[in-house]
Amino acid sequence: MQIQNLLENKSKKYIDINENWKFKLGNNMRYSQLIMEDFDEWEDVNLPHDWSIFLDFNQKSLGRNEAGLLDGGFGYYVKKFDVSEGLENKDILIKFGGVYMDSSVWLNGKLLGNYPFGYNTFYYDLTKWIRYGENTLVVKVENRQPSSRWYSGSGIYRNVELIIKEKLNIKEDGIRIITKDSELENLDLVESKAYFEIVNKTNCDLKANVVFDIYDVFGNKHGEFSSKELVIGSNDKTVIEELFSISNPNLWSIEKPNLYYVKTKLYSDGMLLDEQITRYGYRHIRWDAKEGFYLNGNYIKFHGVCLHHDNGALGAMLDIDADRRKLAIMKKMGVNAIRTSHNPQSEEFIRLCDEMGFLVIEEAFDTWSGNAKKEFDYNRFFAEKSTHPDANEADTWAKFDIQRMVKRDINSPCIIMWSIGNEIWESKLPHGLKQGLDLIEWINEIDNTRFTTIGEEAFIYNLDNGVHVNICEELDAVGLNYCENNLEKLFEIYPDWRFYGSETSSALRSRGIFYDPQTKDNVATGSADKPNRRYQMSDYGNDRVSWGKTAINSWIPDRDHKRYAGQFIWTGFDYIGEPTPWHNEENLGAKPKSSYFGIVDTCGFPKADYYFYQSQWLRKEEKPMVKIIPHWNWEDRELLESQGTNLKRKDNLVVVRVYSNLQNIDLRLNGRSLGEKAFYKKTTDYGRQYLEGANKDELYLEWMVEFEPGVLEAFASEGD
Repeated sequence: MQIQNLLENKSKKYIDINENWKFKLGNNMRYSQLIMEDFDEWEDVNLPHDWSIFLDFNQKSLGRNEAGLLDGGFGYYVKKFDVSEGLENKDILIKFGGVYMDSSVWLNGKLLGNYPFGYNTFYYDLTKWIRYGENTLVVKVENRQPSSRWYSGSGIYRNVELIIKEKLNIKEDGIRIITKDSELENLDLVESKAYFEIVNKTNCDLKANVVFDIYDVFGNKHGEFSSKELVIGSNDKTVIEELFSISNPNLWSIEKPNLYYVKTKLYSDGMLLDEQITRYGYRHIRWDAKEGFYLNGNYIKFHGVCLHHDNGALGAMLDIDADRRKLAIMKKMGVNAIRTSHNPQSEEFIRLCDEMGFLVIEEAFDTWSGNAKKEFDYNRFFAEKSTHPDANEADTWAKFDIQRMVKRDINSPCIIMWSIGNEIWESKLPHGLKQGLDLIEWINEIDNTRFTTIGEEAFIYNLDNGVHVNICEELDAVGLNYCENNLEKLFEIYPDWRFYGSETSSALRSRGIFYDPQTKDNVATGSADKPNRRYQMSDYGNDRVSWGKTAINSWIPDRDHKRYAGQFIWTGFDYIGEPTPWHNEENLGAKPKSSYFGIVDTCGFPKADYYFYQSQWLRKEEKPMVKIIPHWNWEDRELLESQGTNLKRKDNLVVVRVYSNLQNIDLRLNGRSLGEKAFYKKTTDYGRQYLEGANKDELYLEWMVEFEPGVLEAFASEGD
């Protein structure tokens, strides 16, 4: 039995309207000017659509190479669709998965609303303005530049669908399934609480009750439950709360992401009016400030990465296959956690994390109100009153948006933390205290079962006083950006705080380019420092930004501290924009336009540090691995010398490193052994075992090999 076949009420429909839109990129036009346009002359497009990725790179772009040298501007979309007269008594909504940014939507000349935030799902009720026959939907998108510190993309870059339902219905994103961790300490009978938000858009009072069944992913039923009947007033709404229990649920985990489904039916006087399938999972979390993070009773560390939302040459537009591939590549590296830097990812991405077994920090904002990072970023809207039709009277956009994020994804077992922001300037300023505390409160109004957190860099230079400390005192977990050097002091000052690395490393690397192996920790400063680099970084893993660390030097303090719950490396994949160390440098030729931070490049090909992390994060019993660095294609002596791989000696010696999670390595060139070497077995204070090379903190084995064409091989084994 397949879950998608469980719906019985055929009157409710989700209609994909991604195809056959018209698009124009132009000047800033009012609606009165728009309707004078000949839409037939516009470009034909299908959604999701990112207009910026189709533009030529502009060396003079207002977003600079920080935003990938791809312009934004004003984009206009038109969609014509027919509605049959049989729908006159239905409720008709439109759902936008994400529009970047500051969008305005009209239906048949009526302004439905403006939605500034570029990363959230939002809805409009079309019912009052629908015509039975042809309808015209117009969307204006404003991406004024600069609006972002990375490539954002532009346009309706996620899915759009129509939702047709009865006027007494279950509100979209209106079901919450809450299971307290205390309930999961004994699996014999696990009690949860379900919340069903029911909306009555008729002009009369109506009776209502819900019946809901629990299924596993195979369609096996695990329980049937129902609520008492109640009366919902005309043009009113209510929340039905019901306790339910199931026996011995299969827990969701990183290795076995078991999922369950609630099939909810809404009845009025015995008539089925609405149905909804809600996916959720059971997992038990205990996070002790001194003992670390436990999932289902097992101690784990976050082997995490930060990910932006673009997919390289595909741009920002949602591509579920590209996202699935991206996550699969991360999984093979040993990654078990994702931070959605620095805004909500698509709901499709979150569902993939549910299915594939990733822990997720869903982050809301990169900026609050008062100190813009970019002239046209979200700072303009954060504290302004929300004008969305679904907003409450006193809602700001910040409150509406962060609660919209939580409501959408509250049932996803992958999400363990809600982040209120990343490196927020206001978190160091007096006026930012209320903003931070408000965000925490607004999250807890919807979900008080997950940890609230922040990505905070201020502890690099200010350990024990300031607004950031006041905010962190109210958070459930404190994310540290680049604070590895201060861990011991922070543990001493704040013995009861939960700590993890929300953003770490920021090593720089270009795939297959190897420079200066004799320099194991190089602070890259760009053109002035290394003009011979030709806009490339070293894949030996020895280049980094001034505020960060190499992969090895970032991992060691994480590995050695049990209470430090893990790290989220900047970044798992390269992304368009922010090409540090040539970030917004002037007087360059053809400016770099993509990042160097990724452990994997934008095509999905791993760089060398990918295999370093495999050697540290993959269990040898399950996934033994060995990898030689660098490649063995040095027939061109000029290439060998230009990349510095031969240490500037007269001979052809190449520095060869081997990463492995097995102890013994036999390196062979064209069939003959170059000598066996073995790692030293080490153990941390809390019992974690690891392998170390010839010198302290060398997490690889190294040979000096005279180059000759042929095949270089490494054979790894365990034991004597």
